[in-house]
Amino acid sequence: YEILETLAHSGLLKRISFLLIEWHRKGAASIETILQQNGFDFLSFSPNAPTHSMIYGWRQTDSLR
Repeated sequence: YEILETLAHSGLLKRISFLLIEWHRKGAASIETILQQNGFDFLSFSPNAPTHSMIYGWRQTDSLR
């Protein structure tokens, strides 16, 4: 969670095109919010799972739109 927050605050997250994130315990909501705020589309597997799951995040390029 902290790594993603740091990347977002530093502006480095905008240089990333694709993320595979395995989360534990804290849930998916805060990760989804950061991804959304930074222009990512994402697929959240089991976002309401109590202990762990995966999120795939990607940024669409102009050539894919």
